[in-house]
Amino acid sequence: MSVLFRCAFHGFQDTLYTHSNRQFYRDCDITGTVDFISAMPPSCSKTATSSPGNRRPTTPTYLGRPWKDYSTTTVIMQSDIGPFLRAPGWISWVSGVDPPATLFYAEYQNTGPAANVDGRVRWAGYRPALTVDEAERFTVGSFIRGSEWLPATTVTFQSTL
Repeated sequence: MSVLFRCAFHGFQDTLYTHSNRQFYRDCDITGTVDFISAMPPSCSKTATSSPGNRRPTTPTYLGRPWKDYSTTTVIMQSDIGPFLRAPGWISWVSGVDPPATLFYAEYQNTGPAANVDGRVRWAGYRPALTVDEAERFTVGSFIRGSEWLPATTVTFQSTL
């Protein structure tokens, strides 16, 4: 179990590699150019709050891309999505090839200039709008059982939606 609070991770490619166990990121800047947050399936659990401030990417920016056949679960929820995000939201590993239907990518109650999901990808494994019950599975309390271990860290968190 790891807590990272008010940290900055700046790199080029694969800036942050979340391998396993429970991790909680609060008020962190995580930036890079290519695949800057990477995860090792299936045991990775993470909740991230990234605040890029006024920096705006100069290259096409997406929420994520499935890595070949090794796609994991990615849920972007209750986040402010700035104007820099491209309308499709997500990008294929190989241009023009839909990812495996086994991936689970979703969005829930996001705000901001690029939060509109109307122009998002139409992949079999993508959900543009989770229900409340579905989103609850990915909260700090449910997904990483944060209520059991985060209080000892004194870092504030919200365990439910």
